[in-house]
Formats: sequence, structure tokens, C-alpha cells
Amino acid sequence: MHIELVRIRNYKSFVDSGEILLSPSFNVVVGKNSSGKTAFIKLLKMQFDKNLPIGVRASSMSRMDIRFHIPVDQVSEFHSSGSDLYFPVRTQPSQERREAEASRVWNELRTKGLKVEFKVEDGTLRNSSLIGFASVQADQGERIDGRVAQLSHNATTGVYTLGNSPYTSVEQSRVFTNQIFSQLVDRIYYFDAQRSCPSVSAQADEAVLAANASNLPGAMMKLQKHTGRFRKLKARLSEVFPEIKDLTVTNVAENQAGLFVWITDSDSSGPDESIPLSEVGTGVAQVLAILFVVISSTKSSVVILEEPQSFLHPSAVRKLMGILSEYPQHQYVISTHSPTVISAVGPCNTLLFQKVGLETKITAFNPQESQDARMAMDELGVTFADVFGADNILWVEGPTEKKCIPLILDKLGSKRFQDTRIVHVDTTGDIEGKNNEKYFRIYKKFSEGEGLVAPAVAFVLDREDRDQKSIDTLKVLLEGKVHFLQRRMFENYLLNTEAIAAQLNVLGESISSSDVQLLIEEWRHDNGLEEDDWTIKVHGAKLLNHVFIKLSEARHEYRKVEYGEALTQWLLDNDQTEDLQEIVDFLENVFEKDRTPQ
Repeated sequence: MHIELVRIRNYKSFVDSGEILLSPSFNVVVGKNSSGKTAFIKLLKMQFDKNLPIGVRASSMSRMDIRFHIPVDQVSEFHSSGSDLYFPVRTQPSQERREAEASRVWNELRTKGLKVEFKVEDGTLRNSSLIGFASVQADQGERIDGRVAQLSHNATTGVYTLGNSPYTSVEQSRVFTNQIFSQLVDRIYYFDAQRSCPSVSAQADEAVLAANASNLPGAMMKLQKHTGRFRKLKARLSEVFPEIKDLTVTNVAENQAGLFVWITDSDSSGPDESIPLSEVGTGVAQVLAILFVVISSTKSSVVILEEPQSFLHPSAVRKLMGILSEYPQHQYVISTHSPTVISAVGPCNTLLFQKVGLETKITAFNPQESQDARMAMDELGVTFADVFGADNILWVEGPTEKKCIPLILDKLGSKRFQDTRIVHVDTTGDIEGKNNEKYFRIYKKFSEGEGLVAPAVAFVLDREDRDQKSIDTLKVLLEGKVHFLQRRMFENYLLNTEAIAAQLNVLGESISSSDVQLLIEEWRHDNGLEEDDWTIKVHGAKLLNHVFIKLSEARHEYRKVEYGEALTQWLLDNDQTEDLQEIVDFLENVFEKDRTPQ
């Protein structure tokens, strides 16, 4: 089973969401803080707070329509064939046709599956219907107002019959669609970012997790009897957290189960080396509860995760998402503002939540199905996660700049840079080659900003050996948005003798800054760079490589990305930022030009 469609009206920042379609597999809900993500995912678990949008009359009701799809092979899970139930009917069939009509109704459900829609007002179920059949309306009490007939099944003869006359007022809980509602809600698991699980709980009668995971130890003890599934759950937990070697459940008191984790092998350790679940951090408890639902359940469920990056390290996020993808019988709804989560999940149904004034607007986006977006991303060598969540995109020369410029802006930049994503140009040769016009058309299209993709602030490239004609051509192609570093390349800003010596010493050498200084002066003399502005003209990458090879006696070459990041970080940590400040001032000017009307 899975949630197929949701519509929200008059609730918090939702005036009318329109129909929100959900995929039966992964759904990622993205957006900034206070965009409505949490309110939406809580509603999927029927967690209502009375909170009308500003400007809506206090007498108005908050409404949600939600539709579930139950496949043919799962219909029997929602009704015991030997029990009676009340079934919505439009008209009462004649006496001689009751048996045939009853069999037709039930057999159609068993061969086509169910689509059940519910209308909820202020958290109370008001209307339920089987798509293609009749609906029933709840009155103000505990009864329904609608035409229903008793549908009975004789387990011995296999015959279905409808009651003699339709009922127009029966208890809600006895109507088939309403019975399904409570069962469906019980199969929705909402894991909020603040949830914690106890180390001890009462022993459970069955291996079923409570909605708030309060019975996790007891449910785990019951699951322990299913050796294969219990062993698999422990193995999966260790995949996410390699430091966890084992998991045990024991009796700690009468009818009480205790859950413990081990960072050493439980077979070779004493009992004092185990750690109660409540003492190992919320991330472990959260993941254990999630894995319990996904692995132990023999029935499909809806698993809702709120901001998993808030309680998991990026590597653990990637491992968990990989494991969830191996259990496709469940539906997953994940809220996040983290590129790590988006990257780990991969292409899927993505819902962008944006605040427009006081109202939340929702845009559906599937990176896999969007031909233009996929083509642009493939051509440029970037992923949706690279650019999601940014107000602007700043394209830079290569991976070194992508690593280093964010470090510089975080330490030295102003707030204007906070929501700008740094993305590197995939292949510089494409810019210089004969197909550069094609590639810049792609960059431009990708950066124009359509919903999920932010507009480009600018393209910042190395000056290298480009002549003025080449520079003018690139400016025309990118409509004035291309800018060039004031020095020949990014490495020219890293030519600090103390930083270079420090990095060589990290690599096991014994070098002083004066050693570096002498070698650089020798290089300058040999290459005719004795002017004061030599740091602008020199080929910084070649000079750094020469220094690393010469002073290490060829034990080390200069690794542009790795050592470039290390040199940048050293300069920032040691307050030797004069050269780096030049980059910040340059980018401040670039941003200012971008925002100035032409």
C-alpha cells in the first residue's frame, strides 16, 4: 500500500496545496526552514494542529484529502474473509440479485485492488469512499450518514451476500472503508528529528513497533525469535554504524526487555562493556527503529523521515538510503534541506516547498524525468544535489576552486555569500575548444533558474594565457556574466612560504620557510619574473609543483586539489589572509555588478 495523493486546505501556511502526487517508492520533500515541510509530513500521519492560514475565518475548517492505493495482493490483509462488514452502496439490489451483486463487489475489489480516499476535517475523519463505488459521510457523532449494506461471507460455502436493506446510520468503525482507515494509519511510521527510544520497555506480544517506537526493546525481543530477520537487522545496523559490533536484547526485570549495543564483540566481552540504547545517541536509536520497520515487517508501510541529516553523519545517511532502496515494498517520504540526502536518494519524485509571502507553494520535480535538466546535468558533470538549495550559483574553474572558495567565503566573506553554491566547470577544455558555444548555451540554460535550479551569479575563471580577443568572446557568450581572477590562476594566491613549508612538513619533510623562499627566488630569476607583480604573472601551479618536487627530492608532487585545500586552510587558520582577502574583494565586486541594473 502507499499514499497516492494528498490535498491540504486551510492549514497553517497551506491555503490550497492542490493535488500533491506521491510516488510509491521514494519521495523527497525539499525546502528551506519554515517552508511547510514539517507540517506536510506530520499531516501524512494525521498529526493535526488547529492553525489556520492568516486571513482565513476562525470558523473555517482545516481539510485534508488523502488517497491510498492497495494492490490486489494486499487487499486480503485489510479484511478477514470470515467477518461481516458494512459496505457503501449506491442503490439496493433486488432480492434475487443480492448474492450476485455481493460477489461482484467483492471479486472486483480482489481483482483490481483498492483506491480509498478519505476526507479529514480538523483531524477527524468525515468522509470515506472507494474510488468507483459509493462514499459514506460521517455525522457529528460516531455514526455515518450514507447508504451501506451488510456484506457477509460464508467461509464454508464461499458465498457472499448483501443484507436485506441498506442501513443509513451505523457506527463508523463497522464500515469497511473506515476500518481500512485505522489500519492504514497504523502502517504509517513518522520518525521525527527529535525522537529518542528507551533502553527498556515491556515485552511485546508481537514484533510490531509502536507509532512512537516506545516499545522498541520489547518488539526487538519478540523479533529475536525470528533468527534470520534479527541477524539481518543487526548486520544492517553495523553497515550504517561500523563501530557497532553487536546488538542484544535481554530480560532486565519481570516482563521488561532491555536493549544494548556493543562496540566490541559480545561473545568475547563482559556484560559491563555493553551500552544501553538510550546512551549511544539519538542517531543509533533512530536508525534501529527505522530498520526494524523496514526489515521486520511482512506488510508494506509508509516510512516518513524528518531531516535525517540532523541526526546522522553524511556517510551514515548514504548507507541508510542505500539500505532502504533494497526494500521497495515500502513507500518513503523524506523531508530535507541537505544536498547529502538528495544525493544519497538519487533521482526520485521531488517536491519543492517554497514560501510565497505567507503561503506555501509546492512544485513537483523529477530530475530523472526532466529531459532538459538531466541533459544539462549530464553535460556539465553536476548533480541535482550540487545546486539544490542555493539562491545563486557561482561557476568556478575547477575542483580546487570548488573546494577552496567556500572555505574562504565562510571565514572572510559577508552574509551575501551564505546561500550561494559553488559549482565547478566540468572540463575547462570544453570552454577553450571549438564547441565552447554549445557548452555555454548549456551552462546558460541550466543557470537561468527554473524552480529548483538557482540563477547563476557569475562564471569566475582563471585568466591563464587568454588574450583579450578570447576574453571578449567569452563575455559575449555569457552575456557579461564571465569574470576572470586578477591573478593568472587560483594557485597564485597560495604562494605563502610558511604555508608551503608547513604542508611539506606534514608530508614528513623537514623544510623551513626560508628554504621555500630561496627556491622561489631562484625560480623567479630563471623565468624572468623579478618584477614586484610576479605573483600576478607566474604560473602558480607549475611553481608549486617545482617547489614540492625539489624540496622533497621528488618524493612528492603538488596535488592541486588536496594540497590547495590544505594551503588555503592553513592560511585561514593562521590569519595570513591578505592574498585570500583579494579573492573576497573581487567576488564582492562581482556580486555587486550582477545586482546592478545594466
